[in-house]
Amino acid sequence: MFLKKFEQQKYDEIFEKIYNDLKHQKENDEDFKIDDLKSLLNNFYKIEGNDWTGRSKINDITDRAKIAAAQNILAEWKEELGDYESPNN
Repeated sequence: MFLKKFEQQKYDEIFEKIYNDLKHQKENDEDFKIDDLKSLLNNFYKIEGNDWTGRSKINDITDRAKIAAAQNILAEWKEELGDYESPNN
């Protein structure tokens, strides 16, 4: 029980940090474009897939939270632009 609670807290912490950082960058860095976010998200996917040596549970949680945060920002950005595709495109 304690471990699951800790894992959820860690996920939430990482998600919130990445989400807020990306949102801040989107809103304050005019050079940061939607294609930059898509590229970053693709890099997160590659990192998640590069688990050939094994990874700790915390690293798995961190990777999932980063991907989810970036997907959320991308979906919101696409909605602002009127582009309702999947957040992976």
